Amino acid sequence: MPIPSEFNVAHGVGAICVFIGVVLHIIGLATPNWTTATFRYMNPLLSPSEYTADVSVGLWMDCDKGGCSTIKSYNLTGAWRAAGAFAILGMLSSFVTLAVAIVHIVMPFFQKLQFEVMSLVTLATSIATVMLIIICVSCFGGGVHNVFVWTEKSIGYSLVLSIIGGIVVFLGGVIFYIPRLRKT
Repeated sequence: MPIPSEFNVAHGVGAICVFIGVVLHIIGLATPNWTTATFRYMNPLLSPSEYTADVSVGLWMDCDKGGCSTIKSYNLTGAWRAAGAFAILGMLSSFVTLAVAIVHIVMPFFQKLQFEVMSLVTLATSIATVMLIIICVSCFGGGVHNVFVWTEKSIGYSLVLSIIGGIVVFLGGVIFYIPRLRKT
């Protein structure tokens, strides 16, 4: 089957970027490493020895040396719940972005009409995705990460993956939209 004349390389590159962004955000969403922390304190029963515990916390799970466990819903603050909700909304929005991009690319191969509005929908949903992920990260950073009073704490790789995933989805949407700008 020959490649249709309507096919544009920018659409393929944009769709690949959106796919990579979706995968990165899902990994960040699912892994329990949004915040990492170390507790250090002296145990008076063990005289001068120091007790250290390394903990990583995600949207729904926390982990320490003993393993991982689900965070009980009554322990989740409003900001924590909001971060989780916006992370899921960002994931759903990224799925819509990817689905519309794929449909836009595949339609010409089946001699179906191509709707120009699909490029605009891809751009709009990619913008929505990055905005939802920004809100998610802001809720977690301001309402969860900063309220912990641990000895040492840092941002974990899961949070960074979600941010990068959102940015890559957005860039993919912009790249996908570029051919439409050239037509006008």
